[in-house]
Amino acid sequence: MDCYAFLTFNSSAEKLLYPEAKARRLFIGIRGFIKYKDVFDRERVTAFRYVWKYAEGMYGLGEAQEHGDWVKRGKPEENQET
Repeated sequence: MDCYAFLTFNSSAEKLLYPEAKARRLFIGIRGFIKYKDVFDRERVTAFRYVWKYAEGMYGLGEAQEHGDWVKRGKPEENQET
């Protein structure tokens, strides 16, 4: 399953995070794992660790837009599927 996440800055506290992430003084990340049994009753684990990386680009009619992407980070065992 592909999942997507977007950073939103609706509150004044959230708006403070964006300049810090842009300046690379703050790292925004997510990590976790999912344990489950498949239809054949086998134990499965999916582990993930991502960091949001700021990027700047040009889009549209010459308008500069700021954006970023989730980049896989960490040790192999932090990003695995069994």
